Amino acid sequence: MTKARIILLLKGPLAQVLDMSRRALLLTIVMASALAHAVFGADDPSRPSPSVVADEAFWKSHLLKLQQVYQSLAENKMTAIQQRFDVTYYGIRLSIDPAGLHGGWITGEVTIHGRPIDGILDTVQFDISQYLTVDSVKVGASSLSFQRDADLISIPLTAGGATSEFAVTIFYQGHPQGFGYGSFSFGSYNNKPTVASLSEPFYARTWWPCKDHPTDKADSVDIYVIIDDDLVVASNGSLVSIIDNGDGTKSTHWHESYPIATYLVSLAIADYYVYSDTLRYQGYTMPIDFFHYGEPADWKRTNNALVREMLTTFSDIFGTYPFIREKYGHAQFSWGGGMEHQTCTSLGSFGESVMAHELAHQWWGDMVTCGSWHEIWLNEGFASYCEALWAEHKGGSAAYHNEINSFEGTWNTSGARDVIYVSDTTSVDKIFDWREYRKGAWVLHMLRYTVGDSAFFRILREYGSAPRQYGTALTADLQQIAEQQTGRNLGAFFHQWIYEGGRPDYEYAFFPEATDSGVVTYFFLNQVQQGYKPFQTDVDVRFFFPETTVTVRLIDTLIAQNYILRFADIPDSCVIDPDNWILNGAKQIKYGFRFVNDGLPDAFVNQPYSRQLLVAGAKAPYTWSARDVSVPIGLSVSASGLLSGTPTEPGIYSILMQVLDSDQPADDLSILSPLTVRLIHGDIDEQPQITLGDLLYLLRYLYKNGAAPADLLQADLNCDGDVNLVDVVVLLNYLYQQGAPPCTTTD
Repeated sequence: MTKARIILLLKGPLAQVLDMSRRALLLTIVMASALAHAVFGADDPSRPSPSVVADEAFWKSHLLKLQQVYQSLAENKMTAIQQRFDVTYYGIRLSIDPAGLHGGWITGEVTIHGRPIDGILDTVQFDISQYLTVDSVKVGASSLSFQRDADLISIPLTAGGATSEFAVTIFYQGHPQGFGYGSFSFGSYNNKPTVASLSEPFYARTWWPCKDHPTDKADSVDIYVIIDDDLVVASNGSLVSIIDNGDGTKSTHWHESYPIATYLVSLAIADYYVYSDTLRYQGYTMPIDFFHYGEPADWKRTNNALVREMLTTFSDIFGTYPFIREKYGHAQFSWGGGMEHQTCTSLGSFGESVMAHELAHQWWGDMVTCGSWHEIWLNEGFASYCEALWAEHKGGSAAYHNEINSFEGTWNTSGARDVIYVSDTTSVDKIFDWREYRKGAWVLHMLRYTVGDSAFFRILREYGSAPRQYGTALTADLQQIAEQQTGRNLGAFFHQWIYEGGRPDYEYAFFPEATDSGVVTYFFLNQVQQGYKPFQTDVDVRFFFPETTVTVRLIDTLIAQNYILRFADIPDSCVIDPDNWILNGAKQIKYGFRFVNDGLPDAFVNQPYSRQLLVAGAKAPYTWSARDVSVPIGLSVSASGLLSGTPTEPGIYSILMQVLDSDQPADDLSILSPLTVRLIHGDIDEQPQITLGDLLYLLRYLYKNGAAPADLLQADLNCDGDVNLVDVVVLLNYLYQQGAPPCTTTD
C-alpha cells in the first residue's frame, strides 16, 4: 500500500474520530457530522438533526460502541478454533445496490471450503462485522445453527464434525461500515456510483465473512458481483464472464487461481474507461488492464505505458511475475494513495514511483505476505525499496542513491516510533507508519551493502521461493536465508535495525604519519549516539589524495575504535560513508594526541605476554614510562612502549602510563589502560601448555593418592569449587574431543 501524501486522505471519517477519542479531544459538530455519514450513510432518514448532533452525550455513546469494535478488530488474533482449520476456497457472491439503504447495501452469500489441521473439527468460526446481518448458514440445502459474538460467527458442523473437507455457505446483508482506511466504501464520480474496497490490514470482515488473518491464504477465490449494467467491475485474477441479466443489472465473475490473503481480495466498481497493454515475457503473454474514471490524461497514459517495462524489470530481478497466468492491472479509486490488491492494484495516485511500489507488492506482500502485522516492513519496506530499484534501472547508480537518500529523515525517529517492529498493532496508523516504508527500504539498502550485490539478489530470489512463495514469511525467515546465502552471522544486523531504534552518530578523525616503512594513517571512529548500544556495521571511509581516491571498508563494533591503515602517500582528507550506505550521522573532529590500542588483550598467569603500545597525533618518536605499582607483577613497559613479561598473579589491573612526544617542549599524554590477567585452569603440572601430562597428574591425584597440585585451583577445570571426575571429563573433552577449553578466572 502506498500512503497518501495528504494526511486527511489517509483516514476515513470514522478513523479520524476514533483517533480523536483516544486522545480525549472534544468532539466538534463537524466531526460528529463526519461520523454520522460513516455510520448511518448520507441519506439515512434516521440520522439525527443538527440539534441532536450537538448533543455530546449522544455521540459519545455511539463513539464508545464503535471504538470497542475497532479495538476488537485491530487485535487481529485467530481464535483457538480458527487455528484448527485451513481455508482452501472462498466463493463470494454479492448483489450491490449503491443507492440502497444507508447509502449503499450489499446482499451476499459466501461459500467457504476448508479442512481440519488436526483431529475432528466440531465447530468453525469466521470473522464478520457485527454490522452485517447473517440471515442463515447452510451446508448444501440444509440449514445450520450459528451463534454471533461481536465480529465472530460460530457454526457447529453436522453430527460427527469434519475429519476432512467441509463447506459452509453464509447468507448475509447490510451496509458495510468503514474501518481502517475505508475497508468498503460507496461514492460517486461524474454522477455515477463507485464502489471500492481497501481491507488492509484486517477489515475484509467488514464486507464478507472469512478467516481474516494473513497466514491462512485460500488456494483460490471466485468473486461474483451483480451491479447496475452501466458499471464495470474490476477484481482479482481472470475475468470469466459478464452476463446481462435483462433487468438493468449484469453479473460479473472473476476467478483468482493463486493463493490469496483475505485483505487482498478486492472490488473496484465504476463507470470505468478500460484499455489494455500486453506483457510478453519468456514465452508468456499476459494482459495489463487499466480501469480509469473517464479517459485518462496523456501523462497517466505515459506512466501506464511504463508498467510493461516495470513488469519485465522486476521479473528479471525477482523471478517471473507471480500471477503470470492471469493479469496485472490498475483500477482507479478515490483513496489518495494505492493498494496492492492481488493482480489488480487500486490507485488514487498515478505517479511513476507509486506504480512501481504497488507493482512490486505483487512479489512482496501478495506472493510473499508478512506473517504478522508486527512485521509489515516485509511488505512496505520491500515495495519502497523497489522504487529505488526502478530508479536504478532507469538512471543507474546515481538515481538509485538519490531515491534512497530521499527516504532518509521522512519518519519519526523519536523513541519507539523509530523501531521497525510494530509492537502495537491495535492502531492502523502505527502499523502503516512511514518508518515501515522508508526505514524498511533502508534496511534492505544496508543489507545490500553488507553482503554485496550478488549475495543480496540471491537472497531476494530465495526469499521468494518455496515454502514462502504464495505463503507468508517473518523477519526470522529473511535473516536465516541471508545467513545461509552468505555464511555470515547477521543476528546483530537484523536486531539493531528491526527491533531497536536509533542509528550510529559518528565522530571520526585521521592522522597520517611518515615512517621508515612508509606512510601509516591512523583513523579513529567514535559512536556518540545517546541511549543506544554501539551499532555493529561495516562502514566505508574514502581517503582523498592529490591524484586519486582510495575507499576502505572498516568493521565497526565498538563505541570507540582505532584503525591503522597503510597507503603509498599521505591523504589530504577523508569522508565516512561517502555513498550513504548506512543510516548515520557523522562529524569530523581533530585527531589529537591519543592512545591507539583498542584495549589490551588478556594475559594469562605464567604465560609470556607481549604487546606493543601505540599512540599517534603528535611528533614521533615517543617515550613511554609506567608507574611500577600499576603494572602486574612480572610485566614491565619499555621506553619504546612494549608491554611484556610473564605475569604471576591473576587479577584486573589498571596500568597508568605516561607518553612524551619529541616536540620541544614535549607534549605528554597520560593513559590509564585496563589489563586482565587470567589463571588458566588445567595447567596442573606447571608446564607451559595443557597436555596429557596434566590429565595424568589429575588422575594420579584423584585415584592413586598422587601429590596434590601446587595450586589446587588449577585442577578445578569447570570452576565449580570442587576437584572431581567432572574436571577429568572436561580435560579429556578439551584435549581429544575438541571440547570447550577449561575455565579461566581472575582471582
